[in-house]
Amino acid sequence: FFSVKGRLLLADLIKVWTKICSDRCVQSMKDLFEFAPDIGTRGHRFKLVIPFCSTDIRKRIFNVRCVPLWNSLPAAVVESETLTEFKRLLSGHLGDKLFEVP
Repeated sequence: FFSVKGRLLLADLIKVWTKICSDRCVQSMKDLFEFAPDIGTRGHRFKLVIPFCSTDIRKRIFNVRCVPLWNSLPAAVVESETLTEFKRLLSGHLGDKLFEVP
């Protein structure tokens, strides 16, 4: 079984993928995230801008804490066709991070 930290990590990244790749979410993606300008060939095409935050509390908000990890995912994971495929590839990519205890 995954640790609590691992389950929260999975839940956050699944929510980001759902907001970007699906129109089923109630809240608009534009309200939470901003796509990064295409400035290079590294990474995937769904890179996001990390919002500026000046307080520690702001750094814990969903759209700030998820972006660095989302941007570090490989293109094969992010560009999955289905949610099931995304979950499978994400679990494989994160590996031991899902079992870490805080």
